[in-house]
Amino acid sequence: MSTPSRRRLHSDPTDAGADQQTHVRTGDGDDGTLRVAIDNDYPLVVMGLTAVLAERTRSLRVVPLDGSDTDVDLVLKDTFAMNEDLTDYIARSPAPVVAFAASDEPAAVHAAVAKGAAGYIHKGVTLGRLVDALQRIHAGQPVVELGDTVSDRDEPEVGTAAWPGQEHGLTERESEVLSLICQGLSNQQVAQNLYLSINSVKTYIRTLYRKIGAQSRSQAVIWGLERGFSPSPR
Repeated sequence: MSTPSRRRLHSDPTDAGADQQTHVRTGDGDDGTLRVAIDNDYPLVVMGLTAVLAERTRSLRVVPLDGSDTDVDLVLKDTFAMNEDLTDYIARSPAPVVAFAASDEPAAVHAAVAKGAAGYIHKGVTLGRLVDALQRIHAGQPVVELGDTVSDRDEPEVGTAAWPGQEHGLTERESEVLSLICQGLSNQQVAQNLYLSINSVKTYIRTLYRKIGAQSRSQAVIWGLERGFSPSPR
């Protein structure tokens, strides 16, 4: 399935960098920063994104999702290999949930919003646009940020900073496909989960098999489970 050109569906009030405050509601923390909890079933994914945000911006503060002594303004849900209905996840969340996803397919965006997501941010956005989008969502604006405009093409994308199998040469998408296979999903279910065509999924499977030296699905699953491809239990 071809990937459509990325676009922003809501205009931004500023094109400033990540550390410049925009004229929106600030966070409710004592210092006025936005308190954001990052969540994913794979600790490596959470640690990578947390490091990026903590080291490169002062406009928000990353807080633990289960910290009893810290309130949360927003939950940034990284949807990497997510195999749970978003509606159920949002119902349990202590704060509004923002989907942080690799897909910019309209169906993926519409599904997340329909299930109650407070916003939808594509992983192709820059750090500045991610922070700005989170601030606008916290201010109550319905935000869908699909990024990549002429003004920010020279800035790095946030993306997923780390993922299982990265050190073995797997791309983020290949890793996500293998993670879902390790969770027991069929090729068709993987395609539906990731909003990909079945042929795209089969292509990812062939390339990841070649990279890890697997000859069968069972071999790939064993390889993955031995290397952190099973999600952490809740």
